[in-house]
Amino acid sequence: KRAGGFPSTDNTTFTLSQRYDDPYFVQNMNRATAAGMFAGSYHFARPDIVSTTTNSGGIANSARDEADHYLQMAGAFMRPGYLLPTFDLEAGDGIRTDNALAQYSIDFSNRIHEAMRIRPMIYLNGNYAHNVLGGATAARRDQLAKPAATQPSLAGPAFSQMWLARYVNQANPD
Repeated sequence: KRAGGFPSTDNTTFTLSQRYDDPYFVQNMNRATAAGMFAGSYHFARPDIVSTTTNSGGIANSARDEADHYLQMAGAFMRPGYLLPTFDLEAGDGIRTDNALAQYSIDFSNRIHEAMRIRPMIYLNGNYAHNVLGGATAARRDQLAKPAATQPSLAGPAFSQMWLARYVNQANPD
């Protein structure tokens, strides 16, 4: 295996799915919690890697494969005492349809839930929340974020918490 593949425009070094693995992840988690900090993991999703992507080997990333890799790398930290695992959705718009990205997100969450019996939270920006996932069918949007009919529920929604990135305008922070 060769090294990471981040940023997405760097196709010179990559794993098959072009994901980046932090070689200091376990050390960072252990040191952070030993210092009394809250710590958690996140997975930068790569739904932008499809069969026609340069250096993909003709294989599209699947949500299940990415979730399995995430479980392998960070599963030990997906338990009480750590922040919720986080699905970082910033890639894939224009590569996959809104419905396909919503389903990808649902499939990722379902795999984490299947293995760990917890739901990850989702990290995305306002554009992805409103225009991309918001552009999916009502049925998929309901699976993503609509509360289950009977509370509490471990089965749904796919993402019970959303971490919305909102950066200030650097030229006009007010």
